[in-house]
Amino acid sequence: MAREANKAMLGAFVLGALALLAAAVLLFGSGRFMKDRPQLVLYFKGSVRGLNIGAPVVFRGVPIGSVTEIRLLHDPDTLEFFIPVFIEFEPERILNMKDGTVAKRQADGKVMDLLVEKGMRARLALQSFVTGQLMIEVDFEPGSPLVLRGDGSLREIPTLPSPMEELTRTLQNLPIESIMAQLNEAVSGLNRLVNSPVVADTAANLNDTLREVRQLAASVNAQVVPLGQSVTGAAQRYGALADKLDRQLPDTLAQATQTLKSLAAASARAEAALAAAHTTIRDDSRTMTEVQQALREMGAAARSLRALAEYLERHPEALLRGKGDYR
Repeated sequence: MAREANKAMLGAFVLGALALLAAAVLLFGSGRFMKDRPQLVLYFKGSVRGLNIGAPVVFRGVPIGSVTEIRLLHDPDTLEFFIPVFIEFEPERILNMKDGTVAKRQADGKVMDLLVEKGMRARLALQSFVTGQLMIEVDFEPGSPLVLRGDGSLREIPTLPSPMEELTRTLQNLPIESIMAQLNEAVSGLNRLVNSPVVADTAANLNDTLREVRQLAASVNAQVVPLGQSVTGAAQRYGALADKLDRQLPDTLAQATQTLKSLAAASARAEAALAAAHTTIRDDSRTMTEVQQALREMGAAARSLRALAEYLERHPEALLRGKGDYR
């Protein structure tokens, strides 16, 4: 007789199967397997050391995908090696600006072709300075060369060398041997110049010149102090003399002016007296001739005195400085 099945065990098994099925639906339904993720390929010619599967693909710092596979290809015709890197694009990370919906991929890939023509390029970038891990950075580089190496089975994003590769290539193209030879020659020339007798003599002469300059400076400093004291004393005496002249000059000028005026008046009176005498003496007498000569001389003297008096009134400083070019 067949043994009756345990209903409790059968029910537990069914519930467990249902739970596993629900978990699988939730896992795969919300995971990557239920999403439409386009595959792209990138071809690198240089080393990709530090780039691992699962490394992020970023566009201006925003993750838009990840690396899924890394291969190595060999071209037997040119003996060149290329490294195709396959990436998985995550379109759900890009939203439409107009309505905020997720951007959908076109079946014919025309959008990707337009982006590549616009200048979309990919390059390796450093992900961590500590570990040296790399990532793939995608951005627009207008004017950069468009080089495609794939067979067209997958959409391809052209690649550019990383900054480190460009630096390495630049250093490799530098004429290191020529630069080192020129540097050695420059150092040798500098050594010969430094150790030459001319430089030694120049240094000795410079030391002597500096010593003489210091001695001259010390001598000048020793003489400057007495000279300054003499100048100060002379300035003080000149100031006292100027003050004295300022006090005495007005009185002296007034007296001189008064004296000149008196002389001018006396000269005028003498002219008048001579004129009166002229009327009493005959014109043809010797005395009259002498008197006329005296009158002419006195008149000239009187005119000179008047001119001197007028000049001193305009320029009283002439009594101290003498007659100058006054205008």
